[in-house]
Amino acid sequence: MSVAKVLGKLRREQALRRGVLVEPRHSRNRPASTRQCGRSESCSGRGLTSDHSLQVKRVGEFIFDTVHDTVALADQRGYTQKGCLDPMFKIAGEFFASKAMNTIFAKLTGTEFDAMVDRGVFDCIQGKKAELIRGELRFMNPSGPIHDDYIDYLTRWSYDSTTREIANIRVQCGFICDDNRPEPDILWLQPRRYGRTRPTARDVMLLIEVSDSSLSSDLQEKADIYAEAGVQEVWVVDIRSSRIHVLSKSNGNSYRKIEIAVAPQFLSPTCLIGAELDLSDLFSVT
Repeated sequence: MSVAKVLGKLRREQALRRGVLVEPRHSRNRPASTRQCGRSESCSGRGLTSDHSLQVKRVGEFIFDTVHDTVALADQRGYTQKGCLDPMFKIAGEFFASKAMNTIFAKLTGTEFDAMVDRGVFDCIQGKKAELIRGELRFMNPSGPIHDDYIDYLTRWSYDSTTREIANIRVQCGFICDDNRPEPDILWLQPRRYGRTRPTARDVMLLIEVSDSSLSSDLQEKADIYAEAGVQEVWVVDIRSSRIHVLSKSNGNSYRKIEIAVAPQFLSPTCLIGAELDLSDLFSVT
């Protein structure tokens, strides 16, 4: 089967399975009055209005356009030969994520983002994390080994310091933060099962962000959205400077209390004073 046929088949299958009706490339120059709205039966479910459907459709078009744009490169590398389609689509996914980080989409709401996640719009960018921040999609690259090490350390400390009756520990999972959908590194949530619902800011007892190269964003933009949503306490772990920024007492816009903890201190969250984090041990690897 030719590459063109494979891509055409992929477009049709994805559109039917997800309800994202993607216009063929040759149809985009037609007058707007001759185009279909792109709404399918599935668009009326899961909270999608016709406007929401259009947002999803635009992202779908962007994904498939990127696949088409990378075929030439994949062909040069021999990925379009028989039996080599999987690596070709991995290349396409990488190009999509890279291109998307520099692309401004129309502002999305949290409800629209949730519907897109439920319908698998982001399935093609495996290995990259998608967040909704201030109405914009943010695609983050996979973390490096030092970042993973700190998350692993803090995750084990979190489980060792709590029980299922005290906190529900989640790692790199999203929550409803007003109209934002961030995915912090570690969350201590109210101890219950959440099932098909997302936790909200009210459920968050402690939020931890591990910063290797994202310190500015974590202390400014991310901290602001957490404060606005009423997250009780935020720890921003600054790996490079071997310190933790402790943010608390939100006034609805920002955190009024900001402290910096360094080794050899022991740091405890407000929600559980008995849980002590040994900063000397934490920052023994940098």
